Amino acid sequence: MPKKIIFLLIVVLFFSFLPSAQARKFSAQYFQRRLQETKIQNNLVSFEAKPFDIFTEKELPDSMKRAIKKMVENTVRSVGAHYAYYPAGKAQLSLLQGAVYESIDDPEVSSSGFYRNKKIRMLFDYQQVNQSMREFELVFRHEYTHLVIASIDGGKTPRWLNEGLAVYEERGRAGRKRGEGRVFYQSMKSENKLIPIRDFVSIPLREQYGKRGTDFYAQSYVLAKYLADRYGYSKIRQLLNKLKEGYFFSQALEAVCGIDLEKLAKGAYES
Repeated sequence: MPKKIIFLLIVVLFFSFLPSAQARKFSAQYFQRRLQETKIQNNLVSFEAKPFDIFTEKELPDSMKRAIKKMVENTVRSVGAHYAYYPAGKAQLSLLQGAVYESIDDPEVSSSGFYRNKKIRMLFDYQQVNQSMREFELVFRHEYTHLVIASIDGGKTPRWLNEGLAVYEERGRAGRKRGEGRVFYQSMKSENKLIPIRDFVSIPLREQYGKRGTDFYAQSYVLAKYLADRYGYSKIRQLLNKLKEGYFFSQALEAVCGIDLEKLAKGAYES
C-alpha cells in the first residue's frame, strides 16, 4: 500500500478516536509537517551528546561536534540542577537549514527552534557556522527548558509561564538585570499596551502572539523572573507539580506561594 494512503488512513483513525475538542487542536497541515519531518529524518547524519542524539543535514567537523556536545551537556547539567530533573532516556535534537526547517515549523508562529515529544528542532545556518554556533546555546537552553517542564508537568503549564521560564533560562544569570520589571511596566503603561494579569494568563498563545509579538514574551518573562527570583526553583517545581495534578495556575500560585495573581503582577512590575 502506498505510503500516502497509509498516512491518510492513520489521520482518519486518529481523528475518529479523539474527543471533538481535542481533535480541533490538530489539522491536515500539522500531519503534513510531521510526515515531512519523517522524510527529512531519513536523510540526516547523527552524533551523540548525552542524552541527545543530534541529527544534522551535513557531516560537521569534529571540532564543531565537540563544541556542540559541550554546550548541550553543560545545559543539561545546569538546567537539570535548577529543576532537579535529568532525562531518563534518549532525546533528539535536529539542526536544520532555512527552507527545510520552515517546512516543519508552525507557519503561524515563526521561531528559531521548537520542542515537541522529546525532540528539539532548531534552525541552523550551515553557511554561516560561527553565527549559528553563537545562537545555538541560547536557543538550545530555551528549548531544553521546554523539554524539562513538559517532563515534569505532563503538559499542563500555561504557555505564558512555559515561555517565561524558557526565556529566563535562555538569558542566564549574566543576561538578567535588576529593574527589568519596572522598565517593562512603565513602557507598557505609557503606550497603553499592558494586558491586565487576569486577562493575560487566560489569552491563548496564538492570539497573544498574533497581536503582541515580542511583548507577549517580555510580559511572560518578567512574571516568571519574579517567581524564580523571589521564590526559587523549589517553588517553581512545586508549581509545576500542582499544575500536573490539575490545579488552575491561580490555584497553584495560592497553594505554593501564598499570593494571588494581582500580587504576582505587583511584585513583578516593581522588581
